[in-house]
Amino acid sequence: MRYIMDWFHPALGLVAASSAFTLDGVQYPAGWLRSQQPDGFLPVRVTPRPDDRLFFVSEQIVTVIDGEAVVSWNAEARDPADIKAAQDREANAGLVIRLEALDKRKARPLGAIVAAQLAGQTPHPLDVASLTALEAEAAELRSQIRG
Repeated sequence: MRYIMDWFHPALGLVAASSAFTLDGVQYPAGWLRSQQPDGFLPVRVTPRPDDRLFFVSEQIVTVIDGEAVVSWNAEARDPADIKAAQDREANAGLVIRLEALDKRKARPLGAIVAAQLAGQTPHPLDVASLTALEAEAAELRSQIRG
């Protein structure tokens, strides 16, 4: 668990040590809590926040335990199928970018092949070889796509 230099007061809630605040009509300057531990204030202990990729984290919960305010989290587990889908999207993002780049590179040899065929000519072997190599590379990338 992580300890931070913040304080909790029942009337104020969580108060950052660097913040100014007003209590019982008295205004306290920013940073005053850094040098003081006034009556009624409790030190704060923050539990680790659950991983947002695995949980829906909706709010902080403050509970007073053994003279300190413990900040924990209201968290609900995400559906495992949703977690896997998100992981697959993340893993596939780079592959999709590479496939889009390959599609752009295929335009030139494909255009040359089509133009030759429309003109009744045999496409140039280098255009055919280039397009074949790009298609093979794209097929290899597609085989790596998850989900």
